[in-house]
Amino acid sequence: MYVPFPESENEPAQKSVEKETDTWTDDPKDNVDECVETTDNCSIDAICQNTIRSYKCICKSGYKGDGKHCEDIDECASEYNGGCVHECINIPGNYRCTCYDGFRLAHDGHNCLGVRVGLEPLAGTLGPMV
Repeated sequence: MYVPFPESENEPAQKSVEKETDTWTDDPKDNVDECVETTDNCSIDAICQNTIRSYKCICKSGYKGDGKHCEDIDECASEYNGGCVHECINIPGNYRCTCYDGFRLAHDGHNCLGVRVGLEPLAGTLGPMV
């Protein structure tokens, strides 16, 4: 059964897969936790969430899919370049920014600071030094 999550203003809807068990009981102690017993069919890149009589598979942050099948989101492939000023390197479930030679990554993890030989970094330098 496919169950969509409601959309918020800031996040697109997440998809999940929900599986119902064959037996029904109103007694919570009879509920089987498929997540703990590892009888769920969630992707390795998903989180299993136990529900009464069922469970949900939700792709982890940095992945997209229905929870049963999750694939890496390539943040670097967008026009935005992951927010990196110089280079963006996609890694499973995440990404990281790197800088060209002569620059170092700023504390924000996205901007690059130009380094002057023998002096402190030139703050605010985002492009090549002339």
